[in-house]
Amino acid sequence: MIVSTQPSDNMRRRFSLSQLLFITHTVLVLWLVGSFSYTRYMSEWSSEVEAEVRLANASMHSIVKELSFAAGGRNYNHVATPEALNSYKEIQNLFYFEVDALSQNNNDYKIAWIKDVNDVWNIDASLENSDTLESQIRTLKSKLDTSLESERFKINYALERLIDKQELLINHVRLENLFGNIYYQPEFGGNAYVLNTDSCLLYIKIPLIGSTEGYVWAVFDASNLTEFKIDTLKLVAREALVAILFSLALIFWASRRIIQPIHRLAQSMEGDIDSIDVESIPERDRSDELGQLAQRYASLIKRIQNQMLGLRRQSLFDVLTGVYSRFAYETQAILALENARNNERWFGVIVIDIDNFKAYNDHFGHSVGDEALQAVAKALRASINPHSDKVYRYGGEEFVVVCEKSSSTSITMLAELLRKNVWLRKLPHPSNKDLGYVTCSVGVSMIESTDKETSLKALFKKADFALYQAKDNGRNQVITAPATMCNIIKSCASEEVE
Repeated sequence: MIVSTQPSDNMRRRFSLSQLLFITHTVLVLWLVGSFSYTRYMSEWSSEVEAEVRLANASMHSIVKELSFAAGGRNYNHVATPEALNSYKEIQNLFYFEVDALSQNNNDYKIAWIKDVNDVWNIDASLENSDTLESQIRTLKSKLDTSLESERFKINYALERLIDKQELLINHVRLENLFGNIYYQPEFGGNAYVLNTDSCLLYIKIPLIGSTEGYVWAVFDASNLTEFKIDTLKLVAREALVAILFSLALIFWASRRIIQPIHRLAQSMEGDIDSIDVESIPERDRSDELGQLAQRYASLIKRIQNQMLGLRRQSLFDVLTGVYSRFAYETQAILALENARNNERWFGVIVIDIDNFKAYNDHFGHSVGDEALQAVAKALRASINPHSDKVYRYGGEEFVVVCEKSSSTSITMLAELLRKNVWLRKLPHPSNKDLGYVTCSVGVSMIESTDKETSLKALFKKADFALYQAKDNGRNQVITAPATMCNIIKSCASEEVE
């Protein structure tokens, strides 16, 4: 028997586009609302638990100092005074705590306190120590019978101390037997707290302060967290239900009206063409109306993007040399000037012209001349910092470099580097008098960031004047235009107007 597997087109045939939109968007809304609700609940729950932990730590810090002091001196009476017991009992929601430490004499110090009896005991207390005390008591009693009247006072005092110590020890053993197995220290791991939601208990661990090694771990009542958890779940569930109902109504309304807007979108073709990613349009593979629209839309946008990319590249880059074009210079250089002023750096315009290039073309031909232009452009590109400098082909054999530097010396050094790198190409040029290779003359102009008046056009004219001065001085050299050349430029500009 041959079983034919039908593609998802069968589903599209059973449901209209509006129905499919409603179903898919409903699933999406349910997922989003569920995710956001869960995220919000976890955030609220985590915040509440952290607040409860901070409160528990803050309340325990009020007694940690005294516990650390007692543990350092291995003092059991200091932590069992009425004042100390009252301070433990006043800590809100505290059920139990234990101290596990080493005294200054490197002896174990382990005590526990429980709210039920508001008493402290030595966890390591044992009846074997009581037997030792009992033996000492009998010894003192027998000694009391045979002692002199003057020694009886001291013996009675020592006997009462031993009896009190024995009673205290027996009480510690009794408390350990009664309450020692109620709470167990959990595995804290890397955290300083453990929350047991089943028993509604919060366990925290705090290191002792000072030179005392050890820690105290405590058990707090966390039933308020359980109440908060239930209340938060109810609140989040109500909000999620309202969000789902509102979203379903909105989806139902939008799905019935989405076809016509899509048709209008296909005809209007509005929006930023460059920002449209046609590869991310999944509807292109569909066979319904939306798929046809998506295919037409993607095809048209792709053609427009390719055309715009080609036009933009042609306008920004020189086709022959690969450097930026004159159009790019006229649109970018003014922005570079403003950027240098804002960054409080020097700004320079470097005009470069290949020496006797007409004679080079006449001697070798224009195809070889084009290769020479490409080699010069490559040498210029290799000389600049692409992050702060740009090379433009201004026209024919003339190039312009716009740069942003920290000092005027850096601009002058860059200009000399540009000239030198062209010379080091060693392109034969028999018609270049006294030089024999392709060289270039360079004119430089520059301003500080504090100069807010000099325009880009004035800077170019200054550099151009310096370039022609380099030509007149014998070519293959760099001339930097002085600041006084502004007056010459202004006079020349007035002559051009006349």
